[in-house]
Amino acid sequence: MKKNVFVFSLVSVLCLGSLTLLNSCLKHNDTTPQQPVALVSVLQASPGAPYMDLYFNGSKVNTGQVIGYATAGQLRPKAGNYDISFVNSVTGDTILHRQDSITGGQYYSMLVYDTASARKVLLFPDKFDQAQDASSAYIRFLQLSPDAGPVELNIGTTQYARHSFEDVMDPSNAKFNIITQGTYSFTAINPSTGDTLGTASGALAGGAAYTVYLRGLASHTNTATDTLGLKLALMQNY
Repeated sequence: MKKNVFVFSLVSVLCLGSLTLLNSCLKHNDTTPQQPVALVSVLQASPGAPYMDLYFNGSKVNTGQVIGYATAGQLRPKAGNYDISFVNSVTGDTILHRQDSITGGQYYSMLVYDTASARKVLLFPDKFDQAQDASSAYIRFLQLSPDAGPVELNIGTTQYARHSFEDVMDPSNAKFNIITQGTYSFTAINPSTGDTLGTASGALAGGAAYTVYLRGLASHTNTATDTLGLKLALMQNY
């Protein structure tokens, strides 16, 4: 990351916090050299997926609550090779599985997306092509709706990016860009019709990184009884 990369310290065992409230593992009176860790931002954006638990090398890491639709959070794993599984929290069936390696001192994104038998999990290093200072934030846009087609994101009245659902398979399309800190409005637009697909707003703090993402299904209505409709959302990664 081209900003000031910070490295976390953990006790000698793997320390992974809750997806909803991550508490750092603190070193107390331990002179053992500590292994560098990474920071992984996790987003579950697969509409219709059951509640899940996340396991790294057989150890459950979502200690705070089960992982539901549109759940986001952070993990701080030590560097190493991992067997990663998302498991149905009710039946115990494995929904998604992958083996991957994590490098200490790096930033990663883990995405669960798509629906049913096509459901996927991606883990990739985050890309930051520009240096960040205390007055700027990082931002990116992800189009995670399987049936919404190409989508444009406007920040205020300025067109920021256009992405299709398939673009998420290429992590270079998920790189972060610089934006001046401040409060912004975001609008997702169908470029063919000009229709608004979703809106969001929020304050972007200097030194932080954010993802604006479109989730849900265009074929569903976004009502109290059908929560799988299109929705634009803003999450803080770091």
